[in-house]
Amino acid sequence: MRSGGVLIYETFALGNERYGRPGNPDFLLRPNELLSRVEPLNVIAFEQGLVTAPKAAVIQRICAVRDEKSISALDAR
Repeated sequence: MRSGGVLIYETFALGNERYGRPGNPDFLLRPNELLSRVEPLNVIAFEQGLVTAPKAAVIQRICAVRDEKSISALDAR
């Protein structure tokens, strides 16, 4: 594996059922779930909570990179 990969991801979180679809809790992330799911990548930015534009939604978004440290952790698995 090489370093330098970038992951940018945004999805819906618990609480979004108040604003529309998806509303099924089976398809909504728990608090900090996206953050824990990208380990061992190196997280550059993470946000979660209510956004109001373009329409109201509860989201989690992340930007993470694959660097030498995260590659070593993946290889150890």
